[in-house]
Amino acid sequence: MAVGRPEELLKSVCNPVPLFHVYGLATGILIPLMFGMTKVFPFYFPETVSTIKAIEKYKCITMRGVPTQFIDILNHPEVKNHDLSSLKYIVVGASTVPPDLLVKLKEQLGILDFIVGYGNASKRFIQTI
Repeated sequence: MAVGRPEELLKSVCNPVPLFHVYGLATGILIPLMFGMTKVFPFYFPETVSTIKAIEKYKCITMRGVPTQFIDILNHPEVKNHDLSSLKYIVVGASTVPPDLLVKLKEQLGILDFIVGYGNASKRFIQTI
């Protein structure tokens, strides 16, 4: 994952994905241990306001999640009251990703780059590490 990516991608990563799923476990526990990342777990389960506040408080550069979580952030009224300018990279998977979602993330949050991992969650995610 880090090959060809800026070093800052590995600094502070927000992970609101449940750890009981392979996507949350691999991206929340295994990859951070391998690469020395700072991981931020906003809440016990995915919750939009906690995620928004965690990104701002910990200056998260990368966020991992499912499309619904990003849609919820974009549509939440609280997002305008928080500085999410540190967020530059998105890792999204576990479901199909609507192309207009990626456009909105770039336009509204200034996201620089995306990694789409749909189809890798159940068996290939760990194999690609």
